[in-house]
Amino acid sequence: MTSITVSYDINRLSPNGRLHFREKAKRNKLARWLAMNAWVNARLPRFTTPVTVAIHVQRGRVIDADNALACCKPLIDGIFGGNATPNDSAQWVEFLPVTFATGDKFRRQETVTFTIQPRSAK
Repeated sequence: MTSITVSYDINRLSPNGRLHFREKAKRNKLARWLAMNAWVNARLPRFTTPVTVAIHVQRGRVIDADNALACCKPLIDGIFGGNATPNDSAQWVEFLPVTFATGDKFRRQETVTFTIQPRSAK
């Protein structure tokens, strides 16, 4: 099992945000870079078999689980888009439901943790 933690408030990547396309692209690029950097700091784990990924979000305010997963797309691309796995398709990556920890203690200390483990044979 491997954990990769990215320090970023995923709400900045919300698909519901009404941003200029340049600002949205800038935020997505930063998020992908932070995720790739977190993957490097985790000592470049590579998986040759399909994996299951649990996503845990820590932030000050609550966000819907479906929006949280959509917000994580640039982070997922940075970690799984040819780095930890050959690609981020359903063939290689299965996502578990998103879990949360919220409250004032996480305000301005937002993180997203990806816990990765090889997928068990069904």
